[in-house]
Amino acid sequence: MTYSPDGSTLYAAVNGQNTVVAIDPAAGTITRTWDVGIAPRQLKFVGTKLYVSDEGGRHARPGETTINSYGTQVPADPYLGPSTTGVLSVIDTADPGAAVGQIEVGLHPTAMHVKDDVLYVANTNDDTVSVVDTTTDEVVQTIATQPYQGSAIGYAPNAITVHNGRLLVSLGRSNA
Repeated sequence: MTYSPDGSTLYAAVNGQNTVVAIDPAAGTITRTWDVGIAPRQLKFVGTKLYVSDEGGRHARPGETTINSYGTQVPADPYLGPSTTGVLSVIDTADPGAAVGQIEVGLHPTAMHVKDDVLYVANTNDDTVSVVDTTTDEVVQTIATQPYQGSAIGYAPNAITVHNGRLLVSLGRSNA
C-alpha cells in the first residue's frame, strides 16, 4: 500500500484479484479500481503516476502456454511453472479516463525504489534490476545482480534502495 503524494488517498494492490484500488481513508470506502497485470505487489508514485510491480507478469494472450493461478491463466513455463513475462503496470491517477499502461521488465518484478526520475525494479526470477526512466516509461538499462563474475544464477534480488549514490540490492537466495 501507499498514499498519494498529497496524502488524501490510500492505494492498495489486491494481489489475488489483479487489481489496484484507491481508498478514501476517512470514509473507509473504495473510490476506484484498476485492472492491472497478474499478482500486483508493490506500488510507487512518481508525480501522479503510480507504478505497480506485477509479480505474475502480463495477462495471457490466445495460444500461449499457461498455468492457472487463483483463477487467472498466467503465461508460464509448462514444466517448471514460473511466469514467462514480466511487467509493471502504470496508472495515471490524475486522468480518470486513461488506460493502464505496461512496461516490460524482467521476470517476477517485486521490489521497487524511486530516485528522482528513475525507478529501479528488482526482477527476482531473472537475477536483474531494470532501470526505468519515468519521463519516458522505458527501460534504459538492465543490471545483472550476480555478486561476482562467473557466479551461477539464482540469487533472487528481492529488495532495493539507493544510498549515497550507490544502488543496494538484497539477494534473497544468498542471504546477501
